[in-house]
Amino acid sequence: MQRKANITKLLPQIAFLFPFTPYFLLFAFGSFLAYGWLKSKPLIPDTPVFEIFTLLLKVTVVFGFMILGFAFITALISWIYLLIQKKRNEVVFKIRSSVKYDNYLEIELKPVLRPLFGFIKFRLIYNEEEYSPKFQLTELEKERPLLNTSLKGNYKWDLPEIKEYKIDKAIVFVEDIFQFFSFALYLDTFERFSSVPKNLDVEVQKVSPKKTENIISRIDVIKKVEGEYMNYKTFENDDIRRIVWKIYAKNKELVVRTPEGVDPYSSHIYLFASFFAGFDISNNETVQVPFLNHYKTMVWSIYTELKKFNPNVRFISDQSDKYILSSDIDSDAKLKHLISVSDWQKHTNLKSYLHDSHPSIVIISSLNNAHVIEEIMAKADRDTIFIFVPLSEALQTQKALDWLEFIFVKGDKNKTSKYKTQWALSPLKNRILDNEKKIKSILGTKD
Repeated sequence: MQRKANITKLLPQIAFLFPFTPYFLLFAFGSFLAYGWLKSKPLIPDTPVFEIFTLLLKVTVVFGFMILGFAFITALISWIYLLIQKKRNEVVFKIRSSVKYDNYLEIELKPVLRPLFGFIKFRLIYNEEEYSPKFQLTELEKERPLLNTSLKGNYKWDLPEIKEYKIDKAIVFVEDIFQFFSFALYLDTFERFSSVPKNLDVEVQKVSPKKTENIISRIDVIKKVEGEYMNYKTFENDDIRRIVWKIYAKNKELVVRTPEGVDPYSSHIYLFASFFAGFDISNNETVQVPFLNHYKTMVWSIYTELKKFNPNVRFISDQSDKYILSSDIDSDAKLKHLISVSDWQKHTNLKSYLHDSHPSIVIISSLNNAHVIEEIMAKADRDTIFIFVPLSEALQTQKALDWLEFIFVKGDKNKTSKYKTQWALSPLKNRILDNEKKIKSILGTKD
């Protein structure tokens, strides 16, 4: 079995090294048929028509071989040049994610000698055995010198899952002007690429800020801030009526409670998005791929919608002990990456996630247990907003959310029906649907 698996992995690599493209094979087959058909034409020998026809046929054959020879030699010279540079360890090959554009790769290769009127194309090997389509870069330099040995450009790479991918190798293809010949060369690389969620149009009601981290941004309405009635401080010329006499009677210490007050600077919105899975989702591909993709897309869309009205949005992740400050340089790009690499988890439940915090908005999924949500909502502030993302709706329609075009690779649309079939037969389906009904009922009774 292991040997068969190894052979299966080797077959694509052998196919990529084959120098003749399908275009050349079709051209050769068509030329052979045309030549045979023309040769079979009944012509009278030693006549002007026969002589002219024979001459034209010979000229066509010679000219065809000259064109093919030119295409072959120009591509071969460029490939040999790149091979020599690789042997000398002088090839610089860089891959990085574009900060400006989502799901774009920036690729740089030098030195490389372009074949005359030909092409330099790439194919990436990721996650050890997956292959990207063959692609050509959209070059950044509109005008370049004739003998420019540097190649730099972008490629939009849509991948099936919103997550981080490990790029193991790259295959460089040197092709001629007709794309009849393709010479491949493998290059090692150790890069990572994050497929990020896109932004959907969502409606989010006005959110009330809870806390502040500075005294620069004011809010329009002065907001009452929760008092720390469980905390005490030493009595220092405070109101004697605030002394806790029970503590004095027990410890002979004069302490006072810290009162609540008003804060004109409560301008920050704290956004919590729970990736906790209260169900056994192991080996459930539908939950792990399309449901998770959909949830990440909704989380990112809600965040961007909130930032339209208040730039001081703080995203608190349950995947890490740190959160991203919106004042940081490229913080949104970092946050989008953080959401992309997030996964369903079991180590931080909703109670511990929201413990001793001041959430303005909480995003929950169908995998959060309904009874836990009901308990938390009973204790939460009246102005805390809970947004529920029903995961079962992810596969119902493509037009409603318009996200499947991004999630699934072009030409692999059968995955949609595959996930629908798996979900229809999954024993987890009824449990999650029942949980969704309970959550919707809890949200409906919330004042």
